Amino acid sequence: MTDIAPFDAILLAGGKSTRFGSDKAFADWRGQLLYERQLEKLRSLGAEHIWISANRDQEFRIDDPGVSIVVDDKPEIGPAGGLISVLGKSSAERVVVLGVDLPLMEVAFLQSLLEAGTGIVPKTREFWEPLAAVYPARSFRELLEEALSRGERKLQHILDEAKENGLISERLVTDSEKLFFTNLNSARDLSAIDPNRSDHGIQLRRFRLDSGFAMPTILLLRRNRSKCK
Repeated sequence: MTDIAPFDAILLAGGKSTRFGSDKAFADWRGQLLYERQLEKLRSLGAEHIWISANRDQEFRIDDPGVSIVVDDKPEIGPAGGLISVLGKSSAERVVVLGVDLPLMEVAFLQSLLEAGTGIVPKTREFWEPLAAVYPARSFRELLEEALSRGERKLQHILDEAKENGLISERLVTDSEKLFFTNLNSARDLSAIDPNRSDHGIQLRRFRLDSGFAMPTILLLRRNRSKCK
């Protein structure tokens, strides 16, 4: 793996999972809890320390001195609150962030963001993808705090401001990479994106909420059983 500057990693796992019906972080993904799968990805990147942004009701089984749990002290404001809580603990100059509900995110993509620099956030033609990105820790935390102090909670708007201030650069998401950002909103989504289920196409609708997401997108997932044997 290419040598890169030191960094910490943040797993954002403290969402309410209201539409999912249960805590997404503990959903089964091919015989593994989803948060464990995402932790493996962050470990493989070589982070100096991994932080899990959690809510007060979650009980993670962590037996690793390189992983710390930070309870979100601003749970009502979504991912921005989780980011601020962790960034207040980390002393790293930059952090790579991964959402727990992005099971199709690939390590190679995250690695490419880390190799590209300090403030790199993926973006489609219209929307930022803030939950698989690399942020400058201190300056981005200061921007988040300032934005929240004036009532701005939407990460889409905050990232626009971060770009204007030169804190981040956008990394255009290609058509082939859009699948990496398929997030889980319901238990049905979990079944729909399992490539071992069938060979027919399934339409999966993506929704981003006001906490930083506002994008309905329909992805056509086509699977071939023969490729999975």
